[in-house]
Amino acid sequence: MAEGHGADRTAIFLHIGKTAGWTLRQILYRNVPRRQVMRVRPPMQRPRGFLNDEPLRTFAALPEAERARPRLLVSHMIFGIHEFVPGESTYFTMLREPVARALSQYRHVLRRPEHRLHAAAAAGDSQIDAWRRGDAGRRVRPSRSGERTVAAEYCVMRRRTKLENRK
Repeated sequence: MAEGHGADRTAIFLHIGKTAGWTLRQILYRNVPRRQVMRVRPPMQRPRGFLNDEPLRTFAALPEAERARPRLLVSHMIFGIHEFVPGESTYFTMLREPVARALSQYRHVLRRPEHRLHAAAAAGDSQIDAWRRGDAGRRVRPSRSGERTVAAEYCVMRRRTKLENRK
């Protein structure tokens, strides 16, 4: 990282999917020496995402000297890894307009048969499909796959439907 103010601080990038995080990560990799970067990944069999606590446990289990090495931590993970970083740290992330992000995530899932939610999305078992069919006013319930729809996504789409119906 740059010399001067905050040079010893560890930057923690919380990567939220479908928010241009991959692009930002590539920019960071070009500007931070590799020896100062640590990407903490969940095991392949575990779902990735910002609610995943596996990267925290993996990082916390490392020896203190190993946890002190990086100046940049990158992962799809929940908040809290700073508690295991020796020294000062700061978080940053990328955000995206929620409806665009939800639709992008939905299309991403549909394109990847290996995704854990692909079967439910392909079967039309989601609030996005309900919204597209016009029955977005139904209550948010657990789907057959056991996943819950994000309430904020539902509210935003319901609001958009109401606004479109006024036209």
